[in-house]
Amino acid sequence: MDKNLLQVLACPHCKEKLFYSEDINKLECKLDSLQFPIEDNVPNLTCKENFE
Repeated sequence: MDKNLLQVLACPHCKEKLFYSEDINKLECKLDSLQFPIEDNVPNLTCKENFE
């Protein structure tokens, strides 16, 4: 994960900082306990509740 990109990404739900979890290759929001997958080196920040 590009460290420069990680500095500007925020959780789409609460707007807090995201953390990269290398062991599962996902971005995590610790405040909301949400995980966002990284697909082909592109973070997928889609909130699931937006589609329900």
